[in-house]
Amino acid sequence: MHRYQHHYQHRRAAIFGFAALTLLSLIAPQAAAQDVTFVPDELPLGSPEIVSPARGLYRWRGQEILDTSVLATPFWFHSLTPTGTTWASYNFAKPGDWNYLTSFNLSLSDYKDRFDVPGPFASYDIYERYDWSDLEVLKTRSELGGTTPDANNPAHYKYDFAKIDADIAEARRRGGKLGFAFRSMVEGEIDPIPRYLKNRIGGVTNVSNSNGTQKLTYCPNWRHAEYRARARALFAALGAKYNGSKDIAYLDIRMYGLWGEWHFSGMSTAIRLGDNDADNAIRREIVDWHTDNFDRTQILSMTEDDVALEYALRKGPHIGWRRDSLGDSPSNDGYQIGSYGLATGSRKWHYSRQLGHFAKLSMQYPFWDTLMKDRWKTAPVVTETMYWTQGFLSDDGKSEGMGFGLARSQKGVKAFHVSLVCNGHSKDSKDSIGELTATERTDFAQLGKLAGYRYVIESVRLPGRLMSGKTFAVTADWINRGYAPVYEPWTAYYQLRDGAGNVAWSGESKISLKSVLPEDEELHTSNGNLDTHDGDPDNDPVTTFQDNFTLPSSLASGTYTLSVQVRATGDHRPFPLPLAIRGMRYDGSYALGTVQVVPSGQPIYRTPSGDGYIRGGSFAGQNYGSANPLFLKGAEEDEYRRQAYLLFDLVPVNRTSVSEAKLRLYVTDIEGGGSARMEVKRVDSDTWSESSLTWNQRPTYGATFGSTTVGQPGFVYIDVTAEVNAQLAGNGRVAFAVLDTGTGVNKFVQFASREETANPDRRPTLVLTP
Repeated sequence: MHRYQHHYQHRRAAIFGFAALTLLSLIAPQAAAQDVTFVPDELPLGSPEIVSPARGLYRWRGQEILDTSVLATPFWFHSLTPTGTTWASYNFAKPGDWNYLTSFNLSLSDYKDRFDVPGPFASYDIYERYDWSDLEVLKTRSELGGTTPDANNPAHYKYDFAKIDADIAEARRRGGKLGFAFRSMVEGEIDPIPRYLKNRIGGVTNVSNSNGTQKLTYCPNWRHAEYRARARALFAALGAKYNGSKDIAYLDIRMYGLWGEWHFSGMSTAIRLGDNDADNAIRREIVDWHTDNFDRTQILSMTEDDVALEYALRKGPHIGWRRDSLGDSPSNDGYQIGSYGLATGSRKWHYSRQLGHFAKLSMQYPFWDTLMKDRWKTAPVVTETMYWTQGFLSDDGKSEGMGFGLARSQKGVKAFHVSLVCNGHSKDSKDSIGELTATERTDFAQLGKLAGYRYVIESVRLPGRLMSGKTFAVTADWINRGYAPVYEPWTAYYQLRDGAGNVAWSGESKISLKSVLPEDEELHTSNGNLDTHDGDPDNDPVTTFQDNFTLPSSLASGTYTLSVQVRATGDHRPFPLPLAIRGMRYDGSYALGTVQVVPSGQPIYRTPSGDGYIRGGSFAGQNYGSANPLFLKGAEEDEYRRQAYLLFDLVPVNRTSVSEAKLRLYVTDIEGGGSARMEVKRVDSDTWSESSLTWNQRPTYGATFGSTTVGQPGFVYIDVTAEVNAQLAGNGRVAFAVLDTGTGVNKFVQFASREETANPDRRPTLVLTP
């Protein structure tokens, strides 16, 4: 059984917020009404991708292998075929424009109920890395007052973040954010840092690769004081502009090693800097450049250096981690990364055939269990796939050479709770959807679907009749079918919408979607290889959350559609959060079902126009219309049985319906103690009078409207709303029979009649809520 099948009654975590409890204790709640439960239709994993922010696929350095023809086909326009328009030929991936219908001079409101599956983009978020030399550049001659720029003069340089700003503009155009990183060593580049700094600090330029070829790759002197001082200044400038920006998704901790990945893989032992290498203290300092200047930005630590990784993770649970080469082939077991003076000496990658490159984390780092294993619960895990040149390797056990295994990658996403996977990192000749096979497209799209969150509202329960000015509760069951939660702040809103779709009322739920976690995947060893186990789909955790709201007294009565919409807290994202349920509307909300709103008002109290009890057997002709109290007794023989009748005149109520009606009785005694069962039944006739009521003349009764168990004297309430409303719409008179169905012979129940004078409030009463 697949974990994405629909299930009910799973392991359940009930959450009731403090605010909810306070409301219940301080505000008189809305009188109880019959609850309704709405069960949205869950979107199965086989549906088109629900393109969402900060999960799934992201655009990798300008590349998008999969486009909207695979990830967001026009299913999210459900049966939209305006006259004269061929939707198949329309550009559904038009970036940054949600009002697609304007191209046809059509009103979006005409189609607001017709959307099904969301997603106009292959991915909202984008990712880019910047060389230091991209950001600190030579001034122009005009900026230098006519002086020719000198690449060796630090005074001729300036910070220029135009490339970052351009990528932010692109991310905004898509409705997304930019994830970024900075580096000072890149394979095949000789000037990754400003020329003046390179000339001052020295370093190694001619580096041979492990395959024997020569590439001019510059490696800085990491320990040089000026390198570190200028790097600190650069990060201070970057932080001053971008720290806490709503346009930034996350920052990688890079700068050190090849591509800023904290390793020198593929480089031969020709890299020998000795005392000029970064020792442990400097590695921690490099981490500080990032964390000190971006303390209001999501930060991800690279994982290739245990000293820097542990230091970063110990700064707090908000630091996530990033590991590249997802899906790398296990045939690369001899891939050496430790020849360049790492603190613990030479190391090699250790793969498992099932999880590949990622498996090293849990098998080698001693702080895995304490710092990394559960970090996904508070901070994201991001990755990029192995650079692939041969297509996808479906047979993980027999692949040769470097390649990208889909099965391995999918297991890695599950096992390590990955949120984001790159939608790129392929060879130049195979970077478009048209050059992939149908199987490759489907498999790669599936990889994106598995990454990150996938929220489902399993059910929503609330009273079907709400009263303006009164408090009511909404209880929702949330499930995360994905492998990670959200990490950005999102707020769920319940809305009441009128017939035109306008929001008449909105209430903010206190649920934190960050706390709605998926099932924790199990890592285990199988035949010496680390693997992942999907677990029991019946164990998908269900988070039950109750919110309490008060409707405004001014809300008009009528029929409303209850909707839910999840919006970015603080407006950090332009679009609502998609859920894995059907019925998405044009504005990202989901219609759940209809409820009634009735006007508020003081309760109306009606006492009987007649009441009495009857007794069978030798007392069958006797009238007890003036008796107080009224007697009930259940027995097999008529001689001992007693039943009560109540007659109410509703004409003075002057209404055709009420939101609620309850019969209130005051029990004065239960013979011999214990408990008794009282039932209220519908009486067929309302023309009898208490002065002529006898066992022989008793009107017949029918259906049971309600019942209650009483164990001591006091008030009892029984709901009779349906019968009262039926008679309000009829002749305005309603009659009930009250029976004791739980007592034995010689055991009776008494309750006050309308003849009660010492305590008039104890008389039988219909309590009507308008």
